[in-house]
Amino acid sequence: MVSARLPSPGWKRSKAFSPSSRGFTLFEVLVAITLTGFIMLGILNVLQNTAAFSRRSYSRGDEERAIRLLTRRLEETLNSAYLCPYLGVELTLLRGDTRGFTLPVCREGAPGRAGFFLRAGGLVYQWEGIRDGEVTEETVIARLPEAAFSYLDGKTGLWVSYWQEDYYPRLVRLRLNWREAETGGSGPLPDIIIPVLVGTEYGIE
Repeated sequence: MVSARLPSPGWKRSKAFSPSSRGFTLFEVLVAITLTGFIMLGILNVLQNTAAFSRRSYSRGDEERAIRLLTRRLEETLNSAYLCPYLGVELTLLRGDTRGFTLPVCREGAPGRAGFFLRAGGLVYQWEGIRDGEVTEETVIARLPEAAFSYLDGKTGLWVSYWQEDYYPRLVRLRLNWREAETGGSGPLPDIIIPVLVGTEYGIE
């Protein structure tokens, strides 16, 4: 008679050897991999869209800051336009073309000629003192691949690209494009139009 052998206390049958246990089938593995791939693709698309939106927002912010800066600098100079003779000498008034202009101004009590010039894809501010003849230049902004100045003749009502008259234009316009830092592409920006009040009924006669 063979006696039944009882398991020792605390012994349990391993689940790994349970007849009901089994591994994943090939179909289940493929389904899991496919679902994981779709999830990762969705996450990647979300991240790409977020990055593109951030770049567009940053670019728009750059453009707005550039417009504010250009407007402020042009207003400061054109609003300081000088008309009266200096030491009995008639000063040459605004002279300009599509690439820039100069005009007599009074800056901090010192007379001189100030102007803006488009150079090497940027806008440069230039100051030349009448008393000392000192010339200084400052790059106001870069990333302007295409730009052009024009001038509104108050007598004819026409915009012209060249100004050599013995009176000031009514308006000065800067038409420009903006080059994006990330992509290098360019696009138009709103025109910047500044009135020249000196010599008009709204300014100094």
